[in-house]
Amino acid sequence: MSQNGSRAKKEDPIRGDALLELTGRAYSVAIAAAQSAADLVLGASSALARIVANERELDELDREFDERVATELAHSSVDQVREKLACLKCMIDLERVGDLLVSFATRAETVHSRLDMRDLGDMLSVLAKMLADTQTAFCGRDHALALQVLRADREVDRLHNLIVIRHLEPEMTIGGPDSVHVITMAQAI
Repeated sequence: MSQNGSRAKKEDPIRGDALLELTGRAYSVAIAAAQSAADLVLGASSALARIVANERELDELDREFDERVATELAHSSVDQVREKLACLKCMIDLERVGDLLVSFATRAETVHSRLDMRDLGDMLSVLAKMLADTQTAFCGRDHALALQVLRADREVDRLHNLIVIRHLEPEMTIGGPDSVHVITMAQAI
């Protein structure tokens, strides 16, 4: 009987660290999507296709995660459940990042030739670094780095506010009919 039990365990596709692996992979894909969005701002013609592919992969990782989470939670200690629930929260957010970057990219592709999008590129660079630092902090349980990521969020907010002011203030010359696109793209980031 122990041979059958061992064999069944080896064939079981759900490993104890599967959710951590899926979450780590999702971070990598979201980082790639953010970097591709920055490339799009710089004029890379293949960037939109890469972002769409990244978003599809994030959707697939999310589906795989959903299929595994109940079984893994049922077979976990309390500490492992906490960790897996943290993975669940990360996966939900990362899948949403993918959705927002596709929204950003499709709009950016439409108005790119008419706008100066350097500020958006700056926001995307900060976002990509925040995602990479979050992945490192999560995998390494690095609380100090996690706090740095929270502080970096202030920079994204500052850049967002700067873009909104530039496009809504009547004294600024940047505004115009495409300002709504820029503000919407900044909000997506």
